[in-house]
Amino acid sequence: MKPLYTTSDLTREFARIQDYQSSEFEGDFSFDLSNLTHSACFRRLQGKTQLFPEMENDFFRNRLTHSIEVADIASKIAKKLNHEHIYFKNQEININLVRFAGLAHDLGHPPFGHVGERAINKALINHKNQHFNKKNRDIGLRYEGNAQTLRILSRLEKKFVNISEDGPNKNFPLFAQNEGIIEQTDFRIGLNLTYRSLASILKYDNELTDNNIRNKKGYYKSERDLVEQIKFYTTGKTAAYLRRHHIKFKTIECSIMDIADDISYTAYDLEDAFKGRFVNMLDFLHTTDESLIRKVISEFNDSLKKANNDDLYEKEFSLLTLDKSGIEDFQYILSYPFLHLGWIDNPVIPKNHIYRKKNQTYLTEIGRFNISSELYIVSQKLIKNGYFRSYFISQLIKYFIDSLEVKVNEDFPALSSVYLSEEAFWVLEALKQFIFISQTKSARLQIVDYRGEEIVTLLFDTLIKNPQLLPRDFRIMYENSMVETRPRIIADYISTMTNRYAIEFYARLKSENHQSIFKPF
Repeated sequence: MKPLYTTSDLTREFARIQDYQSSEFEGDFSFDLSNLTHSACFRRLQGKTQLFPEMENDFFRNRLTHSIEVADIASKIAKKLNHEHIYFKNQEININLVRFAGLAHDLGHPPFGHVGERAINKALINHKNQHFNKKNRDIGLRYEGNAQTLRILSRLEKKFVNISEDGPNKNFPLFAQNEGIIEQTDFRIGLNLTYRSLASILKYDNELTDNNIRNKKGYYKSERDLVEQIKFYTTGKTAAYLRRHHIKFKTIECSIMDIADDISYTAYDLEDAFKGRFVNMLDFLHTTDESLIRKVISEFNDSLKKANNDDLYEKEFSLLTLDKSGIEDFQYILSYPFLHLGWIDNPVIPKNHIYRKKNQTYLTEIGRFNISSELYIVSQKLIKNGYFRSYFISQLIKYFIDSLEVKVNEDFPALSSVYLSEEAFWVLEALKQFIFISQTKSARLQIVDYRGEEIVTLLFDTLIKNPQLLPRDFRIMYENSMVETRPRIIADYISTMTNRYAIEFYARLKSENHQSIFKPF
């Protein structure tokens, strides 16, 4: 079988520039990982929202802690495959590369998370429709977190510039003075990563265009050529060849990161929700809000449709109905990890209080009555007892990792896939969608989201009309850009902001309690 890695994976868009902290003994993927962990874009993740606003409670996770947890889970998955799978025993998955994917996957998130993402995207589309006559012309004015991640890593981050021997390296001091831009040419090359490292964060193989908003996730038009290079150096085939043969581009490292992200998002956001008392175990065992459950089932069905399109499972999943029967089926899936994973020494529910009907498991009426107090106690422990809650979450993560399956692509080993077993997939998606709908769509967080959208929208509108308010580096980029791409520079700047920075900038513009003019940007 073909090898998992080739020398072309180590190719970079520009030659590797040795800095004073790198040595010959350091491998290329290790070099990429080090450059990421020491970068400003990575540090800024500490000030960006995960689920709950980090300023409310220092227990809650932020994008930085979430990314570290994703990288750790991804590493465990890779080590498990290297240890157990016959192919990966001989062709080991590079752990540094997997860690890189986990740490980098959320760099493109703007302040206030997904609500900030939607606000910037809406602002860009509105600006194009209002200021450019040819509305049907695609000029690439979209915003999406995954696409922004690629742009940050390959273009925006201020680490390296192109100073190759046949380039203007003799003017290197000039780059420092002009933020990597000379005579309207941008020589910045981000972290100058290997193509295989960049491939590890390409979760969605879609080019985002102004005129096709159905593709909600992917990469920007501005990075199209780079993505084609990534595909070629990773597979040895052109992007046109992959399209013609219906080969979906997603590397094994990206697949591992994607699964790790879902596991981390589900398990740890659940832990935060328990800790913050936004939800308790009884909500998962029996929810009386049928309208909420129907919304969750609709999102759950969308996940099933996506899985069917990915062709990872032998048979297509049947969608759940929105009637009483469908709600009962979903309630069972939702309650599964609390009832059957054996995460406590003494099972809460005796076997004689459980019966099966049509391959589904239910509690008897007397069982519901007799164990109600025990369930309440366990539910309170998950909220109040840190040891108990931590153990449950660790067992939930172990369940998902132990349920992993893998498909090795014999023609293109780099494009092998990791996925959950059918049962575990249903459980993860049920929990994930329930948390998303019940928490992020709750009135308490909707108020926070409304405020975040208002702040991001006003920042964009103000900066596009008054670019002189941009800090020096972005102002130089703005002035050296074409008119049609200048809105992208505004979006780039806002994407770098933490929640706190965005609020402070907003306060300077609008609030009576403005910040001091002596506080630097």
